[in-house]
Amino acid sequence: MRDPLAARLKAIADVAGPDAMRLAPALLAIQEIFGRDLAADQRFVSAVRRALDALYARGARRAVDEFEIWSADAAAADPNVNR
Repeated sequence: MRDPLAARLKAIADVAGPDAMRLAPALLAIQEIFGRDLAADQRFVSAVRRALDALYARGARRAVDEFEIWSADAAAADPNVNR
């Protein structure tokens, strides 16, 4: 499978390094993926930064496990959350 954005994504990641504060806005600036609205939404930008921080700090498996726990807790607390 070939991704037409692969080289661009790699270059962005290489420049940003493992720094969520640098990587998140650089990735969100890719309008072909995120459009213009999401990069301007600070709640979304913060969520992406937190997710990247979790990936860097704890690794993919643990970060996903923690997200699943958080998501289940949020759904249990709010009956309007989609499950």
